[in-house]
Amino acid sequence: MHNYSSALPTSVGIVQNQLTADVAPHARPFDTTVMNPAFFTILVALSEKTPRALRSDLLDSCATFGQSADQCQLAWKGFEQSFAGKDPNTIKIGDYSPYFRVFPLPAVISRTLLWSHTGPLEAVLSNQSQGMLTSSSTLLSSSIINYMQMNYNVTTWCGKQGEGIDYVNNCPPYQVGTPQYTFWAEFSRRLASGSSGVVYYLTPGYYNRTGSFFGLYELPTLLAAGSAATKLVVLNVVEEGQTECGNGDLRALYTRTILRKD
Repeated sequence: MHNYSSALPTSVGIVQNQLTADVAPHARPFDTTVMNPAFFTILVALSEKTPRALRSDLLDSCATFGQSADQCQLAWKGFEQSFAGKDPNTIKIGDYSPYFRVFPLPAVISRTLLWSHTGPLEAVLSNQSQGMLTSSSTLLSSSIINYMQMNYNVTTWCGKQGEGIDYVNNCPPYQVGTPQYTFWAEFSRRLASGSSGVVYYLTPGYYNRTGSFFGLYELPTLLAAGSAATKLVVLNVVEEGQTECGNGDLRALYTRTILRKD
């Protein structure tokens, strides 16, 4: 593993006003042999579940993390409101605000761990760090959806314009603008926005990060005016013949960090 860091110009920090710390008390251990398909797999399978089953799956997942029935009902209402009754190809960042109001992301100082294509390793590092790292595996808002996808085979969800939820046969495949993609894009932007100080990024050598959630949403947010992030540390997991820090798209991302350009 290589460690490569670059300083970001210090800027005015983002003021966070969060009433609830979005930290997941893991009632069950994560299966770290399973990667999160929502981040990096093109989902083409159509779900055979029903809208009623989707609600049940989310409520069960929410309860797994020790949340009360009332809190889980609020989470479901916020989640459903984000995409129900809407064209599934037009969901945009910001539409999941009702869900994230139930489980807002906290401000994170020098312990955010972002990642691309390293789901199992990220989960191990985050869950064994005893609170020293904050990532999609330790935050409640993302952990509930992660758990629902991996343990209840929830491969897709969508709405039907003017008619609530259409969850059986007509959800589009995973792509930009669909409900699943947009959920993780919005989460990525919110996590990066609330991160200050040192930010860590875990990535393998074989993966091109240019079109990743990190490249498209997290890094631009970290580099935006008003960001309180001051240093980006890249943890590059490299095997022989793969891209190392300072080369290829990693070098391009590093240059963007130095020049502070999107």
